[in-house]
Amino acid sequence: PPRSTLFPYTTLFRSSIPKDYGTIGVIYDPAVVKHPIRTWQDYLDAGTQPGVSGKVELADVPDETLGIALWAEGKDWNTDNLADLRHAADVMKAFAKHVKAFNEFDVSGVTSGAVVMAVVTQGTARSMLLQKKTLKFVIPQPQSELWVDNYCITAKAPDPNQAYSFIDYFLQPAQQLKDCAFIGYPTALPNLQSKLPSSVPLREDIFISPADFDRLVPHVIHQSIQGEVENLYSQIQAAAA
Repeated sequence: PPRSTLFPYTTLFRSSIPKDYGTIGVIYDPAVVKHPIRTWQDYLDAGTQPGVSGKVELADVPDETLGIALWAEGKDWNTDNLADLRHAADVMKAFAKHVKAFNEFDVSGVTSGAVVMAVVTQGTARSMLLQKKTLKFVIPQPQSELWVDNYCITAKAPDPNQAYSFIDYFLQPAQQLKDCAFIGYPTALPNLQSKLPSSVPLREDIFISPADFDRLVPHVIHQSIQGEVENLYSQIQAAAA
């Protein structure tokens, strides 16, 4: 399930440990999207332009989708103010008519040119850049998300010892390096950047620059309003139909 639906249920987990981390940004084809994307408002503006409209993708994550409108207006995406969230939803519903699909991992759509601008993670962007070097990936101003994927063992796991063994194997340094090179996200291995072989393709695109990292904000889920967030996201998707 999307990341946003997992974390309200952490009481169901026996234990959890970080696997990798990343952010979201915008990948686009500069040959079609004529104006550089520097801010989230640039992304929203570009999506309305001829040749771009109808060839845009949004993430399939409710909080990130609302976050775009909140970031574009310089607001806190961790707000629990329903008025702000509903206004953000209105912005994204108006934008939805330009959206082709809600898919954060559509590599083939972007590399084929069927999609010319998309919200993606940096690992997905790297996969696209490996196939089409003319694309450009940016983490728009003023903020974006810092997410962490975890290995989790559920509270009622039938064989937790086997799960621990599996996680222990993947946390070994050699496996961490292989995992990082394959998925394109930094894993939890200390000093990973200095240990990752220079032969790894697009190695620099795996890591987030310090200047960009300072602008990233983890998402805080407010369980009391998460149902409304999911409902607003459904309305945004419906507006794209």
